[in-house]
Amino acid sequence: MALIVIFGESPHRYLQRRRVERSMFLLRESERTVTDICCDVGFSSLGTFSRTFREIVGQTPSAYREGHGPIVAPHCVQLAAMRPRSSAGRPAQGSTFG
Repeated sequence: MALIVIFGESPHRYLQRRRVERSMFLLRESERTVTDICCDVGFSSLGTFSRTFREIVGQTPSAYREGHGPIVAPHCVQLAAMRPRSSAGRPAQGSTFG
């Protein structure tokens, strides 16, 4: 009971919420079936997964997938990700500017 007061939800509900959050990512970013995603995130029942998903997100997994495509990172984040990195094992050299 103390955990609910401190965190606002039971450990079981926290786990369910985290599983649903992971499934939201998989629904947006993959073409896998809802059933496969349900099992991958740790639910053993498609009915329980769908009900829990709907309670937390407000729509069914299939409806969520239809309305949400992959998340596209802002251009500045994409550029940062494409910057060359230092070679493994060698420390990065600092700037000689200033």
